[in-house]
Amino acid sequence: MIYYKGFIVSDTYIKSHKYKTKIGEDIWANKVNDLNDIGLDYDILADIPDDIRKMLKRDILNNIKRGITPDENKKICKYFEKNFEPFINEQIDIINNTNLSNGGSTFIIYELVKDREGNLFGREIYTKALFPIYNNKCQAFDFKLRVEKDKGHDWHNYFLTIECFIEVSSLLKTTEIIVNHQVADQNDLEAYERKFSQKRSFRRNSINLDDFKKHIITLANKNVFKENFSLEEKKEKIKVAKEKQSNETSLMEDIDYSLMKLKNINQDLYLEYMKKYESLLDGNFNLATLSLFAGELEFYLIFKKREVEDILETLNNLKKEYFDNLLNHEDSKTDLDIKKLDKINELFLKIKDRYSYKNQREVLRNLALLYLMETYENIDSIDIEELEHSYFAMHLKTIVIWINLFTQENIIECSYLTSLREDLNVEIVLDMIKNIEFKKIQNDKVKKLITNI
Repeated sequence: MIYYKGFIVSDTYIKSHKYKTKIGEDIWANKVNDLNDIGLDYDILADIPDDIRKMLKRDILNNIKRGITPDENKKICKYFEKNFEPFINEQIDIINNTNLSNGGSTFIIYELVKDREGNLFGREIYTKALFPIYNNKCQAFDFKLRVEKDKGHDWHNYFLTIECFIEVSSLLKTTEIIVNHQVADQNDLEAYERKFSQKRSFRRNSINLDDFKKHIITLANKNVFKENFSLEEKKEKIKVAKEKQSNETSLMEDIDYSLMKLKNINQDLYLEYMKKYESLLDGNFNLATLSLFAGELEFYLIFKKREVEDILETLNNLKKEYFDNLLNHEDSKTDLDIKKLDKINELFLKIKDRYSYKNQREVLRNLALLYLMETYENIDSIDIEELEHSYFAMHLKTIVIWINLFTQENIIECSYLTSLREDLNVEIVLDMIKNIEFKKIQNDKVKKLITNI
């Protein structure tokens, strides 16, 4: 999924961008009687057709002699729109490149969608609220003629003012719009997720997520969509069923590829694994034995670890990082996320049969703690559906065991109480984690804690 970033601004911000240019003045001071007395700037209006020139002069003359505000003549506007195109493009660039981070706007991350009329919209990732995106298609201009008497003199000056406004064909009223539309990178997305806090207000620049959602929805409600508004439907690609190779040969292909990568990393280990693989193929192998061998190879390639002691040391270092960040450096975050934890969990399960049941339980117990810490660290933005489809769901009992242990050790406070006889599910455990508050403890206690658990 590609995400984008931009700022929501009001239509008054767009309208504040104006262009004013002098297009002429009286030839004879205070003696304007007919069209010949109206002087126009031939540099600015060099290519103006004779009929439009007469219309323009007539509007100016009527204003001077009778005080009549010049009409918004469509032919004149069409000429100006065509000849002032460089200015129009310049104004669009100015609006879209102005630094808005100092206030007066709302920064959002969003998905890009399009309506049936081709208008671009940003769909904010938390609320799914829609905002039109500022571009050439929705930018419109008013061309206004102004006649002003020169201060201290008798003659008149003629000005053309070009005013910007928004016109989205699928909206009845457009008040809030996205400007500075750009592609968001992973750093932008993670920073956006980190800024929201539901409970831990001590984080700098934190914002309550519920309050933010209400603010976004309030802004979105200012725009009025037409009754027949609808987003463009993405046509589903027709999937053609293809014949597949067997699971066994697919695994063999993965093993061959992993061995090729291992050869470039560790020649001796490559020869060791190659010998094991050839011996495996010469014997009575099956899907289970191939899967175990493939998992062992992949685990080493990713983590450079083979022995259970090495795996536990890696997990121990990750635990220390979580505790150090959450208890002493609230603004720091670990590099892990649920997907990376799932990968570690999955790979270990593939090779678990290499180790004793006691060692398996120790590794899985530590993985459960990492899921607990990762969820707590990102509790403002964690997605329950993501947890339900991850290995988090297989560790629910152990996560509750950790929470109870930390409560007994006076490391955390948890206002959510659940009976140990209660049937656990992801929602219950997530609610428990939401009600956790880690206490402030010293670094030496952290080190002792990490060593003991």
